[in-house]
This record gives sequence, structure tokens and C-alpha cells, in this order.
Amino acid sequence: MSTLKNPSVYIQDITKWLESAGGFIHSAVEIVHSNDATGYSLQVRKNHYVPEGSRIASCPSSLTMSVLSMERAENMWPENFLSFFSQSPEVLTRFFLMEQFLIAEDSFWHPYIRMLPQPEDDALDTPMFYSPEDCVWISGTNLEGTRKVRLEQWKQEYQKAVDLLSSSDVARYELLRENWRELYLWAATILTSRCFSSNAFALDNREPVPDSRIDTKDQRLPFTSLSSAIFPVLLPVLDFGNHDPSAGVYWKMQGSSYSFIVNDTLESGKEICISYDNKGNEELIMGYGFSLFNNPKDAFRLLLRSAATSQSLTKARSMQHQMQQQQSQPLHNPSTQHVPDEPPTSKHTSSKACITPPSSQNPDMFLLYPLDDPTSFFTTNQPLVDTFSILAANARELRSLTITPTRTYIPSPPSPPTHNRLVLSTLLLSELLHKQSAITTHTPLLPPCPTTTRQFHAARYRRSQLHILASNIAALRAILRGAARTPTTRLLHLEDILAKSDILANDDGLAADTGVQQPQRRANPLRAAVHQILGTRSPRRIHASGHADLVFTLWLCGAWLRRRDGAPLAALLGRWLGCLERAYGVPPLVEARSLAGDDSHDDDDEDEDERENAVIAASYLVVVKAVAETETETETGLQGEGYADGRWGAGLLGWGVRGVRGEGVVLPGEGEGEEEFVLFVGEW
Repeated sequence: MSTLKNPSVYIQDITKWLESAGGFIHSAVEIVHSNDATGYSLQVRKNHYVPEGSRIASCPSSLTMSVLSMERAENMWPENFLSFFSQSPEVLTRFFLMEQFLIAEDSFWHPYIRMLPQPEDDALDTPMFYSPEDCVWISGTNLEGTRKVRLEQWKQEYQKAVDLLSSSDVARYELLRENWRELYLWAATILTSRCFSSNAFALDNREPVPDSRIDTKDQRLPFTSLSSAIFPVLLPVLDFGNHDPSAGVYWKMQGSSYSFIVNDTLESGKEICISYDNKGNEELIMGYGFSLFNNPKDAFRLLLRSAATSQSLTKARSMQHQMQQQQSQPLHNPSTQHVPDEPPTSKHTSSKACITPPSSQNPDMFLLYPLDDPTSFFTTNQPLVDTFSILAANARELRSLTITPTRTYIPSPPSPPTHNRLVLSTLLLSELLHKQSAITTHTPLLPPCPTTTRQFHAARYRRSQLHILASNIAALRAILRGAARTPTTRLLHLEDILAKSDILANDDGLAADTGVQQPQRRANPLRAAVHQILGTRSPRRIHASGHADLVFTLWLCGAWLRRRDGAPLAALLGRWLGCLERAYGVPPLVEARSLAGDDSHDDDDEDEDERENAVIAASYLVVVKAVAETETETETGLQGEGYADGRWGAGLLGWGVRGVRGEGVVLPGEGEGEEEFVLFVGEW
């Protein structure tokens, strides 16, 4: 806010302007100008108090500024301009505010507009006004991307609007074209930071905005019927209230005026605040330019760009949408903030809200909150977990897909850990590690500490985002550590299956049954074959070369042959192989193209997977035959372990490929590219 010569004169003028139009300010309430940073606010006068239930202030509809105000203005707006932006009332309102600002004292709203932060001032602290030095503090964050998108959007809107206006009357709109940043950016920010949403005015069966100023015979405006529209509305004086999430103030329609009522008694000198709704710091900074310390609504906004490419998820959501339409239930993602379809009918908390049409809600946008208890991850983030359970599902798990009007998910018990839970945990962990790295990469570029108000709030936001990410990353890592070995599950690493001692026959944690006699420890025949094929037995080198799936496939096929031949196996491993047979069929022990027990495939996606599996299996078969040519019976020792065995064909290898791809898990490492492929062994 610029330094005013006499703020008290402005306060006196707007008070007279308000009261002359039928507005009201409580006798114990005054408008004050604290400083240039905070601007104007409402507070209780010294030695006064405001009783509970009192009306603080009222603004008559005739003083509001919105798209409807354009009908009241003397100047006529070109029809091509009004028509083009008929579905964007916020753009029209911004230009109307710009025009009223430019005509200054000639504007009906001049007493109000001159008390707003002015375009030439450096008082607006949203990211739209950040300098390059300020932007460093949001580098890599969601706020950086949102800022860029919104700046470009506003610039394009302005340029299109000016083209339309200039073609109609160049002289009149010359001033509007001079500097988009100083005018349009200012007007757009005033609306996002001060406006109320018109849909809130539909409460108690009232019209959104009284239409006393609208001549329904004049059809120049295509939106003269706005009973169900959503558009920004400025309420002079009422918008002087600053934000307090716990503010005990609600609004009420009284005749044709909008009034604020207090729930509690307000003591002398107390600032009168309103709530801008339950917003996290990202939304507060983007819309208003400030943040809150320890904001309980602070969250990390996670957009799943990969979700849109998942055909399984798309089909599931389509089925859910059809189910909801049949039951007349709106599609709703519980984790996203949205404009409520049915506002409460009791007392309504006053709230300034950025307008978000219901059609713009993104089902792939989720909010992550900080976790104090790592074990609460799945319950705290259920919508996110539900979505990822489908993204992580293999063909076996998709058969249990559950769709209800409120949830679409793969069922998974909290314990013991399941393959689906582990894969969704690894996918989420990879996603969050990437988001974390995007922010921390810029840490060396940061100054020692913030030096401006904008930087202070940006730094607070940045710390909070990293804290939220760190707590959720820690929870996911704890989940994966806990699943590494339980009485009924095991994560097999390359180190396990390539150990000198054969894990197939030895009790290395795979046998959960007590009292079961274990076979004698013996050498691992897979080691020699892997070394011959890859020239190394080093798990690190095998992972780096991308051949972990080959090694696991050879191991799995050998394990199944051992089981078929009646050789002793660890108890858990034997039961798991039985589960694989039920899920993927019994391997065909002939040179067959069919890779599953069931040859009927009605799903094109499954057919594509089968073709891909066949290609992989064919490449593995070439490797197996090469090993078999150099293999002797004395080197293998047991039936089923020799690759010259005729049962090692495309059918068996294809089955192994399906099992490894279906039951494998990619564990993220501590750094970029440090992923590890493991095999989940369990029962279902």
C-alpha cells in the first residue's frame, strides 16, 4: 500500500459512501490503517466491545463489484468482447475493475478502489509479483509451476481482450494496453485475494446476487441469468477482514445486504478477522501472499500425471461414474479441496474463496499431509492409496478390483504385507523422492536466510513442503523394511538366489513352519549358469546391466521344476509356487506359444502382455540353449536343474516371465537410479 497523505480522510469517505447506500458499520467497530504492509482492517474501538450475535458491518448489493456491475456502468462494452468472455466472468470483472481504477474520481466505486493496494505500489505479495531473488525460494516446488502457468494464462487473456477492445474503440482502451503487468495483473490479484464467491450467496434459497441492477430486457450480456453461475464478487469494507482460521464470524443475507455477524463477544481493541476457508500455505501464498505458522491444513499437492495413461484406472473410473449416475451421486475425490455442492444451511462462516468450477476438479490431484505416525500412512491417504493400488496391480490383482460409488480400489489387508501394497508403496516412494529432489536440488542456490516478507513466507512454505515429503517418505520406507521378512512373506534379492548356499533347499527364512525337517545345505547351481551368461555374479552389476529379471526367471523356473520332481523345498517357497500355479496356470512343458493355463483372452491389454512375454521368453530360450550346449550332467547333479532338460522351453520360460513380472517389486534406492528389482514371496 502506498503511503497515504491522510488515511483517516479515506476512512471517513468510505464510511459515508457505505452508509449513504444503506450500508452499516457497528458503532463499536472502526476501520483502521495500521501500516503500509497490512493496509486496512476492522477492529473493536478502544473502551468498547461487541456483544455476541451482533452485526459488525453490512454491504448493500448496490455497492458490490462483479460482472453484474458492468450493466450499471455508463460506458458500453463492445458486444464481441462480452460474447468472447461470456464463460469467463472473472476476466470481464478484471477489466471492469481496471476501467474503474483508470477513471479515478469519476468512478462510483472510487472511495473503495483508492483504499485497495495500488498498481504502482509494491504491496501485493503473491508469487505473481515475485522478483527473481524471491523466486529462488520456491524453485522446484509446486508453487513455482503454478506461478508460471497462471502468469502465462493471465497474459494470454489480457492480450486477447485488448485485441477485441482495440478493434472497437482504440481511443477508449489505449490506457488498458500500456502495461499488462501493472493493470491486468493487479486487477486479477485483487480479485483472487479479496473476492467472495457468488455461489455462496445462493444459501437459504436466495439468488446469488440481487438482480435489481439488471435490466432483463437488455440481452447484451449473455450471462444476465446468473442464478446458478459462479463468479467473483467484491464486497467493499467487508473484505477488509484479515484471515484467521478460527474466526468466529459468519455472514448472513439481510434484505439486499450482506452482513457479518460475530459468534462471540469481541473485546476492546480486538481485530475482527474472517476465515478465508481451510487453506494450506501453498494456496494462501498463491492467492493472498502470506502463510501461517504450523498451518494444520498445510499439505503437499501431488499430481499423478501417469494416472491418465492407465487403462485399468480409466475403465474403473468410468464404471464408477456410471454407478454414481445411476445413484445420482456426484463424482468426488475426498482428498481434493472443492466448492461444496450443497452448502450448509446453518450459520455460514464467511470465506474469501478462489473460484474453482466443479468441472475443473482433477481426480488425479491428491493432498499429502505430514505424518507423525508412519503406520497411519494407508488410512490417512486412502484416496491416494486406492488410486495407486490400481496403478500397481498385476493381472492377478486386477481380478479383485472393487468398485463402489465412493471407492475404486484393490482390496488389501493391513497385514501381512501383500504384493500390491508393496508395489504401490514403491511407486509412491519413487514419486515422492523425485518431488523431494526437485526442491533440494536448488538448495545450494539459496541465500543464508530470507531478507523480505515475500521470501520469508516462501521459505516457510518450502520448509513445510520438504517436511511433509520427508515424513511420508520415512513412512513408506518403514513399510518396505517391515515387509522384507515376516513369518509368511519374504522379499528375495539377487544376493539371496545367487548365494553360494542354495536358497531353494536351505532354510534361509523361507520356511515358516516349525518342526519341518530341512534338507542339507548344498551348493547353488544357478551361480555357474549366470556367470556363463552374463560374465558376472555381482548383483550390483546385474542390476546395472538390466538383467535381474532374466536371473529371477531362470531361478523361478528351476524352482518350479524342483517342486514338480518332488525335490525338497523350503515350506514357504513350496506354498508360494502353488499360488503361482493357481494365478498363472501350470507351465506348459512343450514348445508352446500359449504362456498360461487359460488360453482365452478377451482383453486386448492382456493379449499385448502375452505377446510381449512371448518375445522375452524367446530371447531367454536362446540363452538357455547356449548354456545347455556346454552343460554336463556332472555339473548339474539333479534332474530339473540341467538346462539341457527338454522341459526348458518357451512354455516354461514364458510362465516364469509372467510370474517374475507379476510378482516382482522395484525398490527405490537412496539416490537417483539406485533401483533394485526383488521378488515378492508370499501367499494369497
